[in-house]
Amino acid sequence: MTAHGTSSETEGNVVLSAGGHEKKSAIRLLLAEDNAVNQKVALRQLNSLGFHVHAVRNGLEAVQAIEREIYPIILMDCQMPEMDGYKATECIRLMHDTSPVAWKFRPYIIAMTANALAGDREACLAAGMDDYVSKPVRLEDLSGALQRGLEAMQRKPLTPSHVSSRETTARLLDADALDNLRSLRMQGEPDPLAELVELFLSDTPSRIEQLHAALKNSAAHDLEAAAHSLKGSAGNLGAQTIAAACGRIMQAARAGDLAPLAPFVKSVEADFEKVKPLLLEEIKR
Repeated sequence: MTAHGTSSETEGNVVLSAGGHEKKSAIRLLLAEDNAVNQKVALRQLNSLGFHVHAVRNGLEAVQAIEREIYPIILMDCQMPEMDGYKATECIRLMHDTSPVAWKFRPYIIAMTANALAGDREACLAAGMDDYVSKPVRLEDLSGALQRGLEAMQRKPLTPSHVSSRETTARLLDADALDNLRSLRMQGEPDPLAELVELFLSDTPSRIEQLHAALKNSAAHDLEAAAHSLKGSAGNLGAQTIAAACGRIMQAARAGDLAPLAPFVKSVEADFEKVKPLLLEEIKR
């Protein structure tokens, strides 16, 4: 991969030069690399291109960093302890797709791998990564990948102001699911939607407590069971972001891979707080 042609910096945008150097940028990138030497080299390369960088040592720390700050470009080593780059990318993509609040950018994730086997690039892209550089990383290749990431930012900027309250509600609640429940109303009988909402709102806090306790105790079976129960009730009420996160928790718990699940349990809890007032409004309709 090579850098694109020479360009100049414009307001709000950062452009790399053909030689791989760039005017100082306010953009901060995330680097996930467990090898101390490789991390030091990558930091020097990125700093020489003018970027500020936050470095972490594994995929789990990368996911935790994204919880605190949305980085527009992430350089992700594929093989790391605790959580590899593939799983970390999956977590970040799910966090983006199920977030009730629009992210300013969809992170552009650049894979870094020491392997040079046929199909490695395809495997990275299939995992949800956007680009690929081979180790040892050449400055020219890194510059080219970063340039493509910056261009992707400029093509598809996202800002919270672009998202209406209706769109935010639509991400949290599936209107069709709620309409299906409304269609079950019978004259003279209690409203099934109101009954189910009340049951969901009273039952879910204890399910969330079970998720936290099972995760803390590394009880995979209990974690899967609690997520399965909550996924079903959330799905019936159209709470799609909660159902999606519970599905991911179930899948990982079944595989005994609990390390990446803390962000998903937290997202279930956060989304429940957002869904509660929306459901209460729905039963007034």
